[in-house]
Amino acid sequence: MQKFLPIKKSIFIVCLAMMLCWIPVTAHAAGHREAPTSPTRILFVGNSYTQRNHMPNIFRKLCKSSGQNVIVRSLTNPGRSLKNTSNPTTANGRKLYRLLRMQRWDYVILQDRRYYPISKPQRMKRTIRKLAPYIQASGAKMVLYQTWAPGKWHNDYNRYDSVSNRSDYQSILNRTIAEIAEEHNALVAPVGTAFLLCSHSSYGIKLLMGDYSHPTVEGSYLAACVIYNTVFSRSSMGIPYTGTLDVMTAFKLQKLAETVCFAS
Repeated sequence: MQKFLPIKKSIFIVCLAMMLCWIPVTAHAAGHREAPTSPTRILFVGNSYTQRNHMPNIFRKLCKSSGQNVIVRSLTNPGRSLKNTSNPTTANGRKLYRLLRMQRWDYVILQDRRYYPISKPQRMKRTIRKLAPYIQASGAKMVLYQTWAPGKWHNDYNRYDSVSNRSDYQSILNRTIAEIAEEHNALVAPVGTAFLLCSHSSYGIKLLMGDYSHPTVEGSYLAACVIYNTVFSRSSMGIPYTGTLDVMTAFKLQKLAETVCFAS
């Protein structure tokens, strides 16, 4: 019997090696989550378009539901521009620079007033130009939150001669955002494009409140899905978290976000 022992040992070693190779493959196929990694740190900076319906928290819950390990912070100043929010002489400005200097970030998401890309593009560009070195020094990738054209009854269409409908408005807004993104090698979260696509769809989902400007809960959920897709380069389709929305509405919004972010 002794002379067969080396053969048995060899067989055992081969079998053990095969099992070790097989285990991680089957675990992945079964949908098990990967081992936790250090959290992705994300900072939202904006106004009520970001703050309404606690959108950063919706985003955080989408991440948690999909197994993404994140730390999410937000600094919002309703009714204010990014220039005001980043003014170092104001309380919010001091807080923003303190957050950028004292903490490491992976992504900083910037959102300005909806009409600045239309009426004050140079001011918007100068503001982001001043913020860019601080964002880079924090280790973060800049993400530009592309906002949406207001509803067709909004007064902006009487105020600005350059726009007569939502498509015109969104086109100019997108162009300004794209120029800023190119200058700073930033990502663009195409939320406004997703809103416009929804308005042209047969879904019948109301994304804007009665002021034709601020997002409904559905609008904030769609924004969170688009930002998720942009930050992680993966689709939010199938994420279980739907918040207060019914499953079918959430599915349609996830699909819209996927179409806008990953359409070839």
